Amino acid sequence: MTFAEAVREVVVEAASRAERPTPGGLCDRIARETERYLDRVQFSRERYMRHPILLWDDWEVMLIAWEGGQVTPIHDHRGVMGGMAVLSGSLGEERFTTPRDIPELYDSQVRPEGDLSDIGPTVLELAGIEAPSFMEAKSLGPLLDGRSEKGRDLVFAELGPDNVLEKVRFMTMVRSRDWKLVHFLGSEDGQLFDLKEDPHEEANLWNSPSHASRKNSLIQEILHWRLESQIASRNWVAEYR
Repeated sequence: MTFAEAVREVVVEAASRAERPTPGGLCDRIARETERYLDRVQFSRERYMRHPILLWDDWEVMLIAWEGGQVTPIHDHRGVMGGMAVLSGSLGEERFTTPRDIPELYDSQVRPEGDLSDIGPTVLELAGIEAPSFMEAKSLGPLLDGRSEKGRDLVFAELGPDNVLEKVRFMTMVRSRDWKLVHFLGSEDGQLFDLKEDPHEEANLWNSPSHASRKNSLIQEILHWRLESQIASRNWVAEYR
């Protein structure tokens, strides 16, 4: 079995579970497999080296080798879920914010909360077009131009079965600044993370008795969001007839 095949086996096994693995937890498992091959890693004095290991479906695994003093260009990972583990040596990470008129590089830890759906009305506002009345999403314009400093208190995401979540009927996520809950339809299992104390989402508090109240309140937020969503969008087809 090649190294890439071994890594793919780890990913496939983790993806087949009813409870989706966290990026940090999956990265740790891959790191343990990678440690056996560290003697094959190549370094260069001219630049840092990328070693592609696996590109399969929605997954990409890469090993990066830096000599002392080498850096990567300023970049972001917006829209991508991932994790990182340092296998040897030490690594420093520097985070940046940008002027308000260049929002693309805002780090997720410092930019205001927003839903991906908010992109639609934001573009419409920038183009001077009024958003349809049925549109639940809100423009991020006030946050970008300084009219407001407060984003959403909660953001939501949902996902049905795909080539990764083959054994999950439907998944719903609700997230605040400090908490994240993932609900799996028809399952007694779920995920609850204290993002303030556990930013890498390694300690699942779903079955913690002391966090039952927090879990139940976030599940109620999902229910409330779904009801409000149905009401707000009930006539969206009629407006185009």
